[in-house]
Amino acid sequence: MEQDFNKIAFAWSVLSLLFSCDPGYSCYLQNTTGKKLSVTTSPSITEIMAMPSQAMIDSTGVLCLEKNHSLLLFGYIGFAPHEEDFPYEYMEISTASDTIFFKSKKEILQSLQQRRNSRKYYLKIDSLE
Repeated sequence: MEQDFNKIAFAWSVLSLLFSCDPGYSCYLQNTTGKKLSVTTSPSITEIMAMPSQAMIDSTGVLCLEKNHSLLLFGYIGFAPHEEDFPYEYMEISTASDTIFFKSKKEILQSLQQRRNSRKYYLKIDSLE
């Protein structure tokens, strides 16, 4: 009986180690426009992330990302972002004069670019024109 318990405990330990070693990935918004960006997401990024780094929330609740900064949008376990796991249904990114809309998870995910030899994905905003 004790031998069976030891086998089960060993199998459980091995399975736990295998599943806990899954790699993770990160998705970032990268502002290379030279201008401050305003970012609105649904659901709100503050609901998904504890507190966005290198960003601030303005008085209207809109997230502001300074020029030449990146913002962690989301991270998860796995090899690449998928629609089932990705939290944002909508994203609006704007400067004082231009706006770009991503109206679905699919549009956002299609715009992500994987950084070479990493599990980091970037939504790189060079310009809004």
